[in-house]
Amino acid sequence: MKRRWFAVVLCGAIAWVSLYAQESEHAATAPERGNRHSLGWEKALRLKGPPVAPKFPQIGQQVQRVVLDNGMVVYAQEDHRLPLLDAIVLVRTGTYYEPAEELGTARLTGELLRSGGTKNLPPEKLDERLDFIAAQLSVGMEEEQCRLSTLHEVPKF
Repeated sequence: MKRRWFAVVLCGAIAWVSLYAQESEHAATAPERGNRHSLGWEKALRLKGPPVAPKFPQIGQQVQRVVLDNGMVVYAQEDHRLPLLDAIVLVRTGTYYEPAEELGTARLTGELLRSGGTKNLPPEKLDERLDFIAAQLSVGMEEEQCRLSTLHEVPKF
């Protein structure tokens, strides 16, 4: 019984000493800052003026809305500051609409849209053409949409 009591007291003393050592070690490496912030934060707080409100383009003025023969709606906005073409296509489809017996087909379709080539170009030739014009083409199948996007430089003639 005395040995058990001695072991409990010894373990308690060791735990107390190690806790005290950790506290003193922490106090030496990380002094208390109180409620002070960094210099960068204080400079940011001194900025003058209200936040800038976001600007949304107006359809019919800065953005053109076109309905294609197949019913697809296209919104186009021209910006000539950079010679880039940035196109994003959102298709109402996705993994949410898969029937239970066809699980996984939406993701497979998304992968094949990018890596499967086209009717006239096998995948290697499509990648070669995209590399030639320095274009990026990506496809992402999500829960309720498929997102196809491209970005490439438009040559000036």
